[in-house]
Amino acid sequence: MNYTKAFYNIGLIGNNFAWETVLTQEGVFFDVVSNLIDLKKYNIIIVTSKSQISYNTVYDFAKNGGMVLIETDIFSKITYTKAYYKKVRYLIPQENSLFSEIGLIDIDNEIYFLQDKNYLDENLKIAFEKVGKGFLYFFPFTLSNVFSNHKYSRKKFYDKRKELPSEDVSNVSKYKFLKIISISLSALFHKIKLPFVTKWYYPNSKKSFFSFRIDTDFCSLEDAKKLYELTLKYKIPTTWFVDTSSKENLQNLYSKLPQNNEVGLHAFRHLIFRSYKENDKNINKGLEILKKYGINPNGFAAPFGEWNITLQKVIEKYFLYSSEFCFDYDNFPSYPYVAGNFSSALQIPVHPISIGRLIRSHYTKEEMIGYYFAVIDYLKSRNIPIIIYHHPHHGYFEVIEKIFKKITTDNEIFSDTMINFYKMWVNRNSERMKITVQNGKIYVDNPKGYLKIRYKNKIGLVKAEKIISNFALERVDKKEFDDDIKRIRKIHWRDYLYDFEKKKSKDRL
Repeated sequence: MNYTKAFYNIGLIGNNFAWETVLTQEGVFFDVVSNLIDLKKYNIIIVTSKSQISYNTVYDFAKNGGMVLIETDIFSKITYTKAYYKKVRYLIPQENSLFSEIGLIDIDNEIYFLQDKNYLDENLKIAFEKVGKGFLYFFPFTLSNVFSNHKYSRKKFYDKRKELPSEDVSNVSKYKFLKIISISLSALFHKIKLPFVTKWYYPNSKKSFFSFRIDTDFCSLEDAKKLYELTLKYKIPTTWFVDTSSKENLQNLYSKLPQNNEVGLHAFRHLIFRSYKENDKNINKGLEILKKYGINPNGFAAPFGEWNITLQKVIEKYFLYSSEFCFDYDNFPSYPYVAGNFSSALQIPVHPISIGRLIRSHYTKEEMIGYYFAVIDYLKSRNIPIIIYHHPHHGYFEVIEKIFKKITTDNEIFSDTMINFYKMWVNRNSERMKITVQNGKIYVDNPKGYLKIRYKNKIGLVKAEKIISNFALERVDKKEFDDDIKRIRKIHWRDYLYDFEKKKSKDRL
């Protein structure tokens, strides 16, 4: 491949927290552009709803060979072109499009689209237009609006059996937007015959990361010790989010865990509140109890996985990170955007279906193992962190043992605690590199870690060095999603039953 010389960078037009979040998660090299005179140094610009830009500027950039990814809503405003919109719960990409592997995308927001355009995917309303030597790609989602949706509701998760497990999780499947953007940027770089180079997700060349999280609410010392012995047997570093109700458990186990374990707080009362004052009182009381046993936690996991803005404000007062699937799930970490600023406390998503939810959906032991094996394979194939959680009082330790065996025999997965993953992620995001591509070589200023290189439908992973000249790209087969995926969003009478049961459970606390 003979790449022409190019300063390898992307310009983000407009201070937009949602785009900054996704680009950082994907490891994209980008600048937030403050001076539109500097656009010549970018191969691609992203024009968002927060932009102050004229169509002439966009048009001139594209006419001279630049690639533009533009939100349809802002394009409509700066060109006075009619954009159509509709509210959608979810979308499924068109078969055999660039985006078909993504599967069902929960949106719960409006999408904007133009008539009489060439569609990259007609179902998703992602369109393009050739302008001079360049292209415009129309992005139908106003990302800041989508990511500002903090609602959560019960969702079912796919399996091949009839009755599906469910849990209250974020209405928006944020990872799917990361994939849409990543695929779009890769396609734009392909248009200008350049590879799409990003930071790798991990500090090593492994395909994925595994962490085992334990929520200890309502468990006996006996069950907690059984699970602990299992983690020792398989040398699994573990993060324990402990309740503070059992002095026996605190004294005889949690305060004595060895260093390859981490102890975080689950709460004093097993509830999350709407007000800052009540959340602060609840968390502060739990911290006081833990400190009596010499435990100073860095992490927090809210009861029921619930999340709200006032809770996040309390979390950042006391913790480095937290983990709530009502904020995000099955994704890379991110910083919530609260009251006009990024929070200082990181959110580390987990897979939200615990064994307790599988029990409630009448899974057999064998079906549970099959479910988790499928989840692990799915997340690994997409390089997403594999973080699974369990309540010891639910038992089924033989299922957990099968999970541990699968993880420890897979050389492409590495394991650690959530606090160590936090440190890895913060370090990864602090790495500052610049990329230049010339004549088939990639020049890296201040190389750190590993880089992912994509060109057309091929991909490669290389160690970052000042000059990268020899790298192999392997063809990646498109991943398919199941034909009956829509059934996970069909309302079933059991959904109302589970919501009622949850309400009754919370009323007793």
